Parts: sequence; structure tokens; C-alpha cells
Amino acid sequence: EETLEKLASDKSKHVRYSVISNPVCYKIRKIWEKLSEDTDEDIRSYIAFRTSDIELQKKLSEDESETVRENVLINQHNRAEIRAWIVQNSSKESMIFSVLDKFDWPDETLMELIDNLPKKIRLYIAENLTVSEVVLRKLADDLWEEIRMVIAQKTSISHDMRTKLAEDPCDKVRLAIAQNPNTDQSTKAKLAGDTWEKVRLVIAQDSDTDQGTLVKLADDPCEKVRVAVAENPNTDQITAIKLAEDISAKVRVAVAKRHDMNAKNLMKFADSELDEVRLAVVNNPNSKNKIFVKLAKDVCPEIREKVARRTDNRDIREELSYDEEEKVRLAVARGWGTGKRTLERMARDDESQDVRLTARATVITWFKPPYHC
Repeated sequence: EETLEKLASDKSKHVRYSVISNPVCYKIRKIWEKLSEDTDEDIRSYIAFRTSDIELQKKLSEDESETVRENVLINQHNRAEIRAWIVQNSSKESMIFSVLDKFDWPDETLMELIDNLPKKIRLYIAENLTVSEVVLRKLADDLWEEIRMVIAQKTSISHDMRTKLAEDPCDKVRLAIAQNPNTDQSTKAKLAGDTWEKVRLVIAQDSDTDQGTLVKLADDPCEKVRVAVAENPNTDQITAIKLAEDISAKVRVAVAKRHDMNAKNLMKFADSELDEVRLAVVNNPNSKNKIFVKLAKDVCPEIREKVARRTDNRDIREELSYDEEEKVRLAVARGWGTGKRTLERMARDDESQDVRLTARATVITWFKPPYHC
């Protein structure tokens, strides 16, 4: 024993390594303790991997070398006791995260640890570990709002946990529940009355929100929420028509853009005093030639141009070919639905060179004679 103690201080790394690997040394703790502070990383790593002494494992789990710390984790004598100690006491965050990731943790152990862990470690558990509902419930009651927000984002949490978190005092937690794809309709209905408009906006934008909740949100004091309801494809026609009378121009424009709006209702919007609403009517795929006839006489040049681009009615195109605005006539000249005679007249007589050249190019493209050999 004395000889081995002396050799444990030898200058040669190979001699010290031979000492530590000598089976006789396994029973001499003071040699292991001395060499656990050796300057050579390989020797400390060997002890970290082989020692069954809990105190030495604790000591080496704080080693400056990542290799030594990792060897503590793969130690054949590694027990739950040392792992729990590392999580609770280690000053090396990377070591704590490694322990949490590499081992299975019984619910009882995690429940005991969570109360005494720094919030950063609790957040890591919430974000990265697959834990049971018991542990999730514990974390859902955490004092730190960021941890509760992470739990609220999980699709696996139960209905009653979502219901509880929907009443959380933190706005961001309630927002996370509103954004959770598994949030049920009853919880969405509750969130539709939330004090924070951003939460209500998320519910109004969700195409899975039921019509009853959307009807409620159609009366929301926030313009953005009502716009979202008008844009939501799940909003029924009755509610959409009601929003067509909204005081906000943005809401009315959103209604006019709806693809389920029929031509009869679109005709009503064509009388709107707002250019944006009438422009939305022109662009709506359900607009018919009856609407185009009306809007071809609109005071707004952009609307007449859109009519020229969209209509396939030659009479409307003929009328717009005399429009005072060059861009309207250009739209007619580019259109494949414009009659040949109209295009030939525009190519010959229009005051704008661009219109004449465009009309001529369209005639050549669409009305060129067939090629014969």
C-alpha cells in the first residue's frame, strides 16, 4: 500500500495510470482520491468511469474536463442518487442537461426535484423531456410564466389543463392556448371573450373555430378581430352580410373579397362609396358581367382597368376601348376577349402609341391567318 501511494505521485503518467488500474488499488480510497485531482485528464477519466464511491463521483462530475464529466455518467456504478445530486447541485449546466437527457426519470424523482431546481433547468425539462401528465400538471402551476407558456403550447396536454391555462393571468400563456391546434371549441369560445385582443384575434383567424364563436367575435370592439372574422372561411353568410354594414372600411373590403359571396350580394357592394370595396368586388371570382357593366362606368380608373382585364364581354371591352385613361385602353388592347374590329381600330386610331402597338400585337397573336405550305 505504501509503495502504491508513493508511485501515485510518480512523475510518469504511465506509472500513475498503472497504479490506478492495479486491482489492489480498488480498496485504497486515499489513492483514488489523490489521483482524482491528477493533472492528467486520462487518469481522472478512468477514475470517473470506474469508481463506486459516490463522493468521488460528485467531485468528478464538476471536473473542468467534459470527458471526465461524461465518464461519470457512463460509470457502471452510476445510481439515481448521484444523478439527482448532479441535477440539484452541479454548477455545470451542460452536465445537468446531459444527465436529464440520457436517463429515464421516475415521476416521483422529478416531482421532488422540480421544486428545488433553478427556473432555467425547469424550463429545460418543460421544453425537452417527454414527461407524464403528472409532471406536466406540476409544471403548469409553475410560478414562472415562461414555463407555463411552454406547457400551454404542448398538443399532448389534457382538456382540463387547457381549460385551466386558458384562465392564466399571463397574456402569453392564454395566447399559447389559443394557438394550440388541439384546443377544443368550448375553450375557444371562452377565449373569444379574452381581455387581450391578440388572443381574440387568433381565435377569429382560426378556420376551425365554430360559427357560433365567430358570430360572437363579429361584434368585437377591435377592428382587426372583425376583419379576421370577415376573412375566415368558416364564417357563415348571414354573419358576413352583417359585417358588410360594418363601420370599418377594412371589414367591408374583407367581406367583398370572400369567395363564397354570391353575385347578388356583390352587386350591393358595387354601390359602395369606397374605392377599396368596389375594387374588391371587381377582383372577386364570383363577379359576373352584370357587375362589370356597372363598374365599367366607375369614376375610379383602377376599377375600370380591372374590369377591362377581367371581363370577357366584347360590348364592355368595346365601351372601355374609348376610355379617357390610357391604362384602361391598354388593358383592352391586351385582352384576348377583345373583338378583332375593336383591336384594328385601336391599332389604327388610338392617340397613344403604346395602345396602338399593343393592339397590333394582339391582333397578330390571336387573329393571324393560318399558315399554308
